[in-house]
Amino acid sequence: MGFVSGYPLWLVVVCVAIALAYSLTLYTGRKAKRFKRGYRIAMFSFRFVVVFLLTFFLLEPLIRLNLKVTNKPVLVVATDNSLSMVSGTDSAYIRNNFPAILNEWIASTGEEPEIVRYNFSDSLASGPSTDFSGKLTDIGNVFQELRTRYINKNLIGIVLVSDGINNAGINPLSAAGQIQAPVFCVPLGDSSTRTDVAVASLTGNREVVFNNYFPIEFGVNATQADGKTLSLKVTHNDKEILNQQLDIQGNQFSRLFNIKGFATQKGLNRIVVSVSSLPGEQNVVNNQRVFYFNVADDVKKVLIVAAAPHPDINAIRKTLEGNLNYDVKVVTGESNAGDISGYDLLILHQIPSRGARNSIMLDKAMHTRIPVWIITGAQTNFAALNALNAGVTVRVRGSSVNEVTAVANEGFGLFTLPQQEAAYVKSMPPLTAPFGDYSVAAGVDVLLYQKIGSVVSSQPLLCISQVQNQRWAFLLAENIWRWRLYDFQRNNSFGLFDSFVSRIAQYLSQNSDRSRFRVIYEPTHSEMEPVRFAAELYNSNYELINSEPVDMLMKDNTGHEYRYSFVPDGSGYSLNCGKLSTGEYSFTAQVKSKQYSYSQSGKITVDRYNPELASLKADFNLLQQLAIQSGGLMVSPDSLSNINRFLEQENRIQSTYYRQNKYIDLLDWKWLLIIILALVSAEWIIRKREGYY
Repeated sequence: MGFVSGYPLWLVVVCVAIALAYSLTLYTGRKAKRFKRGYRIAMFSFRFVVVFLLTFFLLEPLIRLNLKVTNKPVLVVATDNSLSMVSGTDSAYIRNNFPAILNEWIASTGEEPEIVRYNFSDSLASGPSTDFSGKLTDIGNVFQELRTRYINKNLIGIVLVSDGINNAGINPLSAAGQIQAPVFCVPLGDSSTRTDVAVASLTGNREVVFNNYFPIEFGVNATQADGKTLSLKVTHNDKEILNQQLDIQGNQFSRLFNIKGFATQKGLNRIVVSVSSLPGEQNVVNNQRVFYFNVADDVKKVLIVAAAPHPDINAIRKTLEGNLNYDVKVVTGESNAGDISGYDLLILHQIPSRGARNSIMLDKAMHTRIPVWIITGAQTNFAALNALNAGVTVRVRGSSVNEVTAVANEGFGLFTLPQQEAAYVKSMPPLTAPFGDYSVAAGVDVLLYQKIGSVVSSQPLLCISQVQNQRWAFLLAENIWRWRLYDFQRNNSFGLFDSFVSRIAQYLSQNSDRSRFRVIYEPTHSEMEPVRFAAELYNSNYELINSEPVDMLMKDNTGHEYRYSFVPDGSGYSLNCGKLSTGEYSFTAQVKSKQYSYSQSGKITVDRYNPELASLKADFNLLQQLAIQSGGLMVSPDSLSNINRFLEQENRIQSTYYRQNKYIDLLDWKWLLIIILALVSAEWIIRKREGYY
């Protein structure tokens, strides 16, 4: 135990001196001799203690206690709460019998180790309650969450009750490798291979140009169906575009199809791929997949201008050229840009550049209010960039750089960034950003923050602003080409990168719409994600306002109505409708104001596809690998006691100890205040009694 203070400890001597001087002045002079000697000594002591304590308290003293802290052993039990757990042949056992077996084993374990229960699907939740309604399974997230929650705790093991079907998040083996605890896997579900036919994948362009062909790619898988014949059908807006018989060869059949459709209907379109079921097939939910896309005849012209050749340019160009809604032109050097008045979006790489004091092209863009996306780098003239007054200021310190990774801003509301894309950018390789001070003006929306090392900073990495009805985006780092390459290395496609970049370009290029009220939304959603809208309202000077109420009326395909109200968000509006049931919805958003009588209508759809039902074959191999890698066990539901024996043999059921400093503020000790009051009262009583107060 010891005392600590923010002031020098020698000031304690000053406190003693003040208390001593005060007490001597009162009780050693000629007047003090009126009191009896015993009273003088007592009152001298009382006054000395009171004055010393009061002056000592001014030093804000803390008592430091070095405590021995006990960490009791903790055993975590995490139960899979996803739909696939009860979609197989043993669903009754999992629902009705196994919970009693698990509870009986937990009761027999005793007080040590302490057992803490969780359930999980796409996220980890506290408690044993399970209704098996989860529509995604993210086993990797279980280990990531437990690693965070039990850091510096005595976690002696994790009991994972699951069917091993994992369809979200990172590789569970990688996540489990980051936590220092054995994993005991309890396999449930049916791992046998049964007759099953599935539309394994269905992809295409989310945006298609009217009166143009568009690609459709889908895969068909079949197990234990050798020699069978399937009926394969593809429809576009309920019109059949493919109908053929498919002969299955082998018990592990897989085939990829590439066909083309033709866009003859504007707006929301639907592709349905379905295969016929086979006798004895239990899971027929995966026999059909649906894909929605939007057809528009508004092709946006994009000009990409680079200060010098750079791989970032090629990455962005390939992304936008893959979207038929964009007509892309790339030039090097401002002098080669030509007339920019006909473009809907300018993407400028390291422009304004160091070689020029100002940018004539940027001056023209600001005059015509063409949306601009600036990507900075080593050759950027940041003084000229700051002079744009577009809401972003970067004050560079020397020539040093930071390697920064990205973290999505959960509060960003200009458009919806799906969780998959937010997780994607978080896991991407670092970008190169100049070392310096970054700031954004009020009303600037930050999409990505810079993460430097392990610290998430408040400095923007990617942000969007709007100045005088002109949209700006700033990517304040270079080498985004790494993200596209890494996406392909990890996922064997550029889909996430392309979607992320296209989402930004789409939002910026929408600014060419001069309507006074705009609703910004994604036309298609999954039933597993919330449906979000954004809206913008402009006054007669085309200045953003959000002082007027905006409501939305939505109807599903049965005529049922849903009413919502937008909320002011930054300089615009936002609306989170939550998760909606599958189906098609029409909506009308309306400004409830006599001065601004505007409305906009549209359609969205919510996809039914559930990854939990894509395959019902339990993956016991994954569970076995988790157990072996972590040094744990794979135990059957009726052998849970083997976990106890393992922990006892490994001497893991032991408390751990560590020393911890605890600081206590003396002012929190109320008994010290009582002592001071008691001493002051005693002194007052003596002086009063002696008649000298």
